[in-house]
Amino acid sequence: MKAKQKTLWGVLAVTAVLVAAAANALSPSPTRAQNAQPTPKPTAIHTGTGMSPTERLAKPALSDPPTQIELGHVEYWMSCMVCHGDRGQGLTEEWRDVLDPEDQNCWQAKCHGAAHPPYGFQIPRTSPLIMGTGALTGYKTAQDLFEYMRVKMPWSYPGLFEDDTYWNLTAYLAEANKIDLGGEPLGPENAGKILLLPSLVQSHHDGLRAERIVAGTIVGLLLGAALIHGLLRGR
Repeated sequence: MKAKQKTLWGVLAVTAVLVAAAANALSPSPTRAQNAQPTPKPTAIHTGTGMSPTERLAKPALSDPPTQIELGHVEYWMSCMVCHGDRGQGLTEEWRDVLDPEDQNCWQAKCHGAAHPPYGFQIPRTSPLIMGTGALTGYKTAQDLFEYMRVKMPWSYPGLFEDDTYWNLTAYLAEANKIDLGGEPLGPENAGKILLLPSLVQSHHDGLRAERIVAGTIVGLLLGAALIHGLLRGR
């Protein structure tokens, strides 16, 4: 009888430990609570308030020699800005109002609408936010973003640029979204390690860890209950 009681107390002690571990996993620590916040509503980092149209349309300055990010900024200005906005806000009404009047409605006939000239192309009426809170959520790493742009962009002639240009653009977009590139030029050697949404990735890992602990705890409780039931039946 004493042996059975000792075994019973041992099972109860193990069960208590498992319950405590599950509670700890489910209780949000400051880091986990911060990372587990829902994805914020997309918000552009800058709408150009306080800047004149001339300033917003001006060519970006270059250092001597220029950095990779600066080269990407200039390429963005030349090839991407007309659709994605001067601050990555997308093809918003506010941004179109900055453009010259003849460029504010590109979807009219014989321009970039459905009835475009044979040598032209049609453009969408919207473009996604690519700079600011909630931007680039469809890409895990800088490598993913590079691969997408190399195949899909620019809209009119996908794959038009050399790889160096796409790397420059990727570096500029990462920097514009406050992604730390580690002070190194962006390229195939390190792009797969640059996380574009590090907090969301960490939150996902924390969630998986908690789920595994809870699953293990439930299995432990079931095994403990079965053992206790067997001990009681054998009394």
